Amino acid sequence: MSGLCSICLNEYDEPVSIPCGHVYCIGCIVGVANETEDEATTAKCPKCRDEFHLVSPDLTYLPKKYHPFVVSPLRRIFLDESGEAEQIDTALSRIEQLERELAKCRTRLADSRENEDAARQQGDRHLSKARVYREKEKAALKEVKRLESTCERLETKCEELEDTVEELTNKMEEVELREEQKDVEAKAEQRRMQRQNAALQKEVKRLKDESQSWLNQYRSLEEENKALEVDLERMKARSLAQEAEATPRNAKRFSADSPLSDAELAFSTRVVRPLPKRRKVHVYDEGSASTFGNLNPFRRSRVSI
Repeated sequence: MSGLCSICLNEYDEPVSIPCGHVYCIGCIVGVANETEDEATTAKCPKCRDEFHLVSPDLTYLPKKYHPFVVSPLRRIFLDESGEAEQIDTALSRIEQLERELAKCRTRLADSRENEDAARQQGDRHLSKARVYREKEKAALKEVKRLESTCERLETKCEELEDTVEELTNKMEEVELREEQKDVEAKAEQRRMQRQNAALQKEVKRLKDESQSWLNQYRSLEEENKALEVDLERMKARSLAQEAEATPRNAKRFSADSPLSDAELAFSTRVVRPLPKRRKVHVYDEGSASTFGNLNPFRRSRVSI
Protein backbone atom coordinates (compact mmCIF):
# COMPACT_ATOMS: atom_id res chain seq x y z
CA MET A 1 0.00 0.00 0.00
CA SER A 2 1.33 3.38 -0.99
CA GLY A 3 -0.08 6.84 -1.45
CA LEU A 4 -0.16 10.37 -0.24
CA CYS A 5 -1.60 11.82 2.95
CA SER A 6 -4.75 13.79 2.10
CA ILE A 7 -3.82 16.39 4.74
CA CYS A 8 -0.20 17.28 3.93
CA LEU A 9 -0.33 15.94 0.34
CA ASN A 10 3.02 14.15 0.92
CA GLU A 11 3.98 10.57 1.38
CA TYR A 12 2.86 8.99 4.60
CA ASP A 13 5.12 9.66 7.54
CA GLU A 14 4.33 7.07 10.24
CA PRO A 15 0.88 6.36 8.88
CA VAL A 16 -1.96 5.59 11.29
CA SER A 17 -5.56 4.49 10.78
CA ILE A 18 -8.55 5.92 12.61
CA PRO A 19 -11.76 3.90 13.41
CA CYS A 20 -13.47 4.95 10.14
CA GLY A 21 -10.62 3.33 8.11
CA HIS A 22 -8.93 6.38 6.59
CA VAL A 23 -5.15 6.67 6.82
CA TYR A 24 -3.16 9.82 7.66
CA CYS A 25 0.23 10.79 8.93
CA ILE A 26 0.33 10.62 12.68
CA GLY A 27 1.51 14.23 12.92
CA CYS A 28 -1.27 15.43 10.56
CA ILE A 29 -4.13 13.68 12.36
CA VAL A 30 -2.77 14.77 15.78
CA GLY A 31 -2.69 18.36 14.51
CA VAL A 32 -6.29 18.05 13.29
CA ALA A 33 -7.32 16.60 16.69
CA ASN A 34 -5.58 19.43 18.55
CA GLU A 35 -7.43 22.05 16.47
CA THR A 36 -10.83 20.96 17.82
CA GLU A 37 -12.75 23.66 19.74
CA ASP A 38 -13.29 23.68 23.52
CA GLU A 39 -10.74 20.92 24.05
CA ALA A 40 -13.29 18.21 23.20
CA THR A 41 -12.59 14.53 23.71
CA THR A 42 -13.67 13.71 20.14
CA ALA A 43 -12.52 14.74 16.66
CA LYS A 44 -13.87 14.35 13.11
CA CYS A 45 -12.31 12.61 10.16
CA PRO A 46 -11.19 15.21 7.55
CA LYS A 47 -12.73 13.10 4.74
CA CYS A 48 -15.94 11.50 5.98
CA ARG A 49 -16.48 13.77 9.04
CA ASP A 50 -17.03 10.71 11.22
CA GLU A 51 -16.29 11.29 14.90
CA PHE A 52 -13.73 9.24 16.80
CA HIS A 53 -12.57 9.34 20.42
CA LEU A 54 -9.28 10.88 21.41
CA VAL A 55 -9.13 9.52 24.95
CA SER A 56 -8.20 5.95 25.85
CA PRO A 57 -8.71 4.49 29.35
CA ASP A 58 -5.68 4.03 31.56
CA LEU A 59 -4.84 0.32 31.69
CA THR A 60 -3.41 0.73 35.16
CA TYR A 61 -6.87 0.82 36.69
CA LEU A 62 -8.33 -1.99 34.56
CA PRO A 63 -7.92 -5.69 35.20
CA LYS A 64 -5.52 -7.45 32.85
CA LYS A 65 -8.27 -9.59 31.43
CA TYR A 66 -9.81 -6.48 29.85
CA HIS A 67 -6.54 -5.18 28.33
CA PRO A 68 -6.93 -7.08 24.99
CA PHE A 69 -10.30 -5.43 24.43
CA VAL A 70 -9.01 -1.88 24.85
CA VAL A 71 -8.21 -0.47 21.39
CA SER A 72 -6.52 2.88 20.76
CA PRO A 73 -8.33 5.21 18.31
CA LEU A 74 -5.08 5.57 16.32
CA ARG A 75 -3.73 2.28 15.03
CA ARG A 76 -0.32 2.24 13.39
CA ILE A 77 -0.07 0.59 9.99
CA PHE A 78 2.85 -0.50 7.84
CA LEU A 79 3.01 0.20 4.08
CA ASP A 80 4.32 -2.25 1.47
CA GLU A 81 7.48 -0.95 -0.38
CA SER A 82 6.55 -2.81 -3.58
CA GLY A 83 4.41 0.10 -4.76
CA GLU A 84 7.28 2.53 -5.38
CA ALA A 85 6.50 2.74 -9.12
CA GLU A 86 3.05 3.80 -8.38
CA GLN A 87 4.38 6.38 -5.93
CA ILE A 88 6.78 7.70 -8.57
CA ASP A 89 3.98 8.07 -11.12
CA THR A 90 1.90 9.81 -8.56
CA ALA A 91 4.81 12.10 -7.70
CA LEU A 92 5.44 12.90 -11.38
CA SER A 93 1.78 13.73 -11.93
CA ARG A 94 1.92 15.81 -8.78
CA ILE A 95 5.01 17.63 -10.08
CA GLU A 96 3.31 18.38 -13.40
CA GLN A 97 0.30 19.71 -11.57
CA LEU A 98 2.53 21.88 -9.41
CA GLU A 99 4.34 23.20 -12.50
CA ARG A 100 1.01 24.19 -14.05
CA GLU A 101 0.03 25.88 -10.81
CA LEU A 102 3.45 27.64 -10.78
CA ALA A 103 2.86 28.96 -14.30
CA LYS A 104 -0.52 30.25 -13.25
CA CYS A 105 1.02 31.89 -10.19
CA ARG A 106 3.68 33.59 -12.36
CA THR A 107 0.98 34.86 -14.69
CA ARG A 108 -0.94 36.15 -11.71
CA LEU A 109 2.21 37.75 -10.33
CA ALA A 110 2.80 39.57 -13.63
CA ASP A 111 -0.76 40.72 -13.66
CA SER A 112 -0.49 41.82 -10.06
CA ARG A 113 2.67 43.79 -10.85
CA GLU A 114 0.91 45.50 -13.71
CA ASN A 115 -1.98 46.30 -11.44
CA GLU A 116 0.31 47.44 -8.64
CA ASP A 117 0.92 50.89 -10.19
CA ALA A 118 -2.78 51.40 -10.78
CA ALA A 119 -3.44 50.25 -7.23
CA ARG A 120 -0.76 52.65 -5.94
CA GLN A 121 -2.32 55.54 -7.85
CA GLN A 122 -5.72 54.55 -6.62
CA GLY A 123 -4.30 54.37 -3.10
CA ASP A 124 -2.92 57.92 -3.46
CA ARG A 125 -6.32 59.09 -4.59
CA HIS A 126 -7.87 57.30 -1.64
CA LEU A 127 -5.37 58.95 0.71
CA SER A 128 -6.23 62.40 -0.62
CA LYS A 129 -9.88 61.59 -0.30
CA ALA A 130 -9.22 60.29 3.20
CA ARG A 131 -7.61 63.63 4.14
CA VAL A 132 -10.66 65.45 2.81
CA TYR A 133 -12.93 63.03 4.60
CA ARG A 134 -10.93 63.50 7.81
CA GLU A 135 -11.39 67.26 7.63
CA LYS A 136 -15.07 66.78 6.90
CA GLU A 137 -15.26 64.36 9.82
CA LYS A 138 -13.76 66.96 12.16
CA ALA A 139 -16.27 69.55 10.94
CA ALA A 140 -19.04 66.96 11.31
CA LEU A 141 -17.90 66.21 14.88
CA LYS A 142 -18.01 69.91 15.71
CA GLU A 143 -21.48 70.11 14.17
CA VAL A 144 -22.54 67.03 16.14
CA LYS A 145 -21.33 68.63 19.38
CA ARG A 146 -23.18 71.83 18.52
CA LEU A 147 -26.30 69.84 17.70
CA GLU A 148 -25.98 67.87 20.94
CA SER A 149 -25.82 71.09 22.95
CA THR A 150 -28.79 72.41 20.97
CA CYS A 151 -30.66 69.16 21.64
CA GLU A 152 -29.93 69.47 25.36
CA ARG A 153 -31.29 73.02 25.38
CA LEU A 154 -34.33 71.88 23.42
CA GLU A 155 -34.89 68.98 25.81
CA THR A 156 -34.76 71.43 28.73
CA LYS A 157 -37.26 73.68 26.97
CA CYS A 158 -39.44 70.67 26.18
CA GLU A 159 -39.43 69.65 29.84
CA GLU A 160 -40.39 73.21 30.81
CA LEU A 161 -43.14 73.19 28.19
CA GLU A 162 -44.37 69.82 29.44
CA ASP A 163 -44.54 71.22 32.98
CA THR A 164 -46.41 74.27 31.66
CA VAL A 165 -48.79 72.07 29.69
CA GLU A 166 -49.39 69.94 32.77
CA GLU A 167 -50.14 73.04 34.83
CA LEU A 168 -52.49 74.34 32.12
CA THR A 169 -54.16 70.95 31.94
CA ASN A 170 -54.70 70.97 35.71
CA LYS A 171 -56.11 74.50 35.51
CA MET A 172 -58.39 73.50 32.63
CA GLU A 173 -59.60 70.52 34.65
CA GLU A 174 -60.28 72.81 37.61
CA VAL A 175 -62.14 75.26 35.35
CA GLU A 176 -64.15 72.40 33.83
CA LEU A 177 -64.99 71.12 37.32
CA ARG A 178 -66.09 74.61 38.36
CA GLU A 179 -68.15 74.96 35.18
CA GLU A 180 -69.74 71.57 35.78
CA GLN A 181 -70.49 72.59 39.36
CA LYS A 182 -71.98 75.85 38.10
CA ASP A 183 -74.06 73.92 35.56
CA VAL A 184 -75.29 71.61 38.31
CA GLU A 185 -76.11 74.58 40.52
CA ALA A 186 -77.82 76.35 37.61
CA LYS A 187 -79.87 73.25 36.85
CA ALA A 188 -80.78 72.92 40.52
CA GLU A 189 -81.71 76.63 40.60
CA GLN A 190 -83.71 76.18 37.39
CA ARG A 191 -85.59 73.23 38.90
CA ARG A 192 -86.18 75.23 42.07
CA MET A 193 -87.47 78.18 40.00
CA GLN A 194 -89.68 75.81 38.00
CA ARG A 195 -91.11 74.40 41.22
CA GLN A 196 -91.54 77.94 42.56
CA ASN A 197 -93.15 78.98 39.26
CA ALA A 198 -95.52 76.02 39.44
CA ALA A 199 -96.37 76.90 43.04
CA LEU A 200 -96.90 80.54 42.04
CA GLN A 201 -99.08 79.50 39.12
CA LYS A 202 -101.17 77.40 41.49
CA GLU A 203 -101.37 80.36 43.85
CA VAL A 204 -102.35 82.65 40.94
CA LYS A 205 -105.02 80.20 39.90
CA ARG A 206 -106.29 80.03 43.46
CA LEU A 207 -106.28 83.82 43.68
CA LYS A 208 -108.11 84.03 40.35
CA ASP A 209 -110.76 81.66 41.66
CA GLU A 210 -110.94 83.63 44.89
CA SER A 211 -111.19 86.95 43.00
CA GLN A 212 -113.90 85.44 40.81
CA SER A 213 -115.80 84.39 43.90
CA TRP A 214 -115.34 87.85 45.38
CA LEU A 215 -116.51 89.38 42.11
CA ASN A 216 -119.57 87.18 42.15
CA GLN A 217 -120.21 88.24 45.72
CA TYR A 218 -119.73 91.86 44.69
CA ARG A 219 -122.23 91.50 41.88
CA SER A 220 -124.72 89.82 44.17
CA LEU A 221 -124.18 92.57 46.76
CA GLU A 222 -124.56 95.21 44.05
CA GLU A 223 -127.85 93.65 43.01
CA GLU A 224 -128.93 93.55 46.65
CA ASN A 225 -127.85 97.20 46.99
CA LYS A 226 -129.92 98.16 43.97
CA ALA A 227 -132.90 96.28 45.38
CA LEU A 228 -132.42 98.01 48.75
CA GLU A 229 -132.22 101.40 47.00
CA VAL A 230 -135.49 100.67 45.22
CA ASP A 231 -137.10 99.61 48.50
CA LEU A 232 -135.69 102.72 50.16
CA GLU A 233 -137.18 104.97 47.47
CA ARG A 234 -140.51 103.25 47.89
CA MET A 235 -140.33 103.59 51.65
CA LYS A 236 -139.46 107.29 51.31
CA ALA A 237 -142.36 107.89 48.96
CA ARG A 238 -144.72 105.98 51.26
CA SER A 239 -143.45 107.87 54.33
CA LEU A 240 -143.90 111.22 52.62
CA ALA A 241 -147.41 110.23 51.55
CA GLN A 242 -148.25 109.10 55.06
CA GLU A 243 -146.86 112.33 56.58
CA ALA A 244 -148.85 114.42 54.12
CA GLU A 245 -152.02 112.54 54.96
CA ALA A 246 -151.43 112.54 58.71
CA THR A 247 -150.46 116.20 59.21
CA PRO A 248 -154.01 117.78 59.61
CA ARG A 249 -155.27 114.89 61.72
CA ASN A 250 -152.30 114.92 64.02
CA ALA A 251 -152.55 118.64 64.55
CA LYS A 252 -156.13 118.17 65.68
CA ARG A 253 -155.32 115.14 67.80
CA PHE A 254 -152.29 116.68 69.43
CA SER A 255 -154.26 119.49 70.92
CA ALA A 256 -154.27 119.83 74.66
CA ASP A 257 -158.03 119.25 74.93
CA SER A 258 -158.16 115.86 73.21
CA PRO A 259 -155.93 113.21 74.77
CA LEU A 260 -154.17 110.62 72.52
CA SER A 261 -154.85 106.96 72.55
CA ASP A 262 -152.12 104.43 73.09
CA ALA A 263 -151.95 103.49 69.39
CA GLU A 264 -151.75 107.11 68.32
CA LEU A 265 -149.20 107.86 70.98
CA ALA A 266 -147.04 104.94 69.74
CA PHE A 267 -147.41 106.12 66.13
CA SER A 268 -146.52 109.68 67.08
CA THR A 269 -143.47 108.62 69.12
CA ARG A 270 -142.15 106.11 66.44
CA VAL A 271 -138.42 106.53 66.00
CA VAL A 272 -137.46 107.29 62.44
CA ARG A 273 -134.23 105.48 61.69
CA PRO A 274 -131.71 107.10 59.33
CA LEU A 275 -131.30 105.70 55.86
CA PRO A 276 -128.49 103.14 55.52
CA LYS A 277 -125.34 104.23 53.82
CA ARG A 278 -124.77 103.18 50.28
CA ARG A 279 -122.33 100.33 50.00
CA LYS A 280 -119.14 101.16 48.17
CA VAL A 281 -117.42 98.31 46.39
CA HIS A 282 -113.82 98.76 45.23
CA VAL A 283 -112.55 96.22 42.65
CA TYR A 284 -108.93 96.01 41.69
CA ASP A 285 -108.68 95.25 38.01
CA GLU A 286 -106.15 92.91 36.41
CA GLY A 287 -104.06 95.73 35.02
CA SER A 288 -100.63 95.25 36.58
CA ALA A 289 -98.09 92.94 34.97
CA SER A 290 -96.37 90.17 36.94
CA THR A 291 -92.96 88.62 36.69
CA PHE A 292 -94.48 85.47 35.15
CA GLY A 293 -96.14 86.60 31.92
CA ASN A 294 -99.31 88.64 32.46
CA LEU A 295 -100.07 87.06 35.86
CA ASN A 296 -99.61 89.09 39.02
CA PRO A 297 -99.29 86.77 42.04
CA PHE A 298 -99.86 89.75 44.42
CA ARG A 299 -103.12 90.86 42.74
CA ARG A 300 -106.37 89.84 44.40
CA SER A 301 -109.84 91.28 44.18
CA ARG A 302 -110.93 93.00 47.35
CA VAL A 303 -114.38 94.18 48.23
CA SER A 304 -114.75 96.89 50.84
CA ILE A 305 -118.13 97.88 52.18
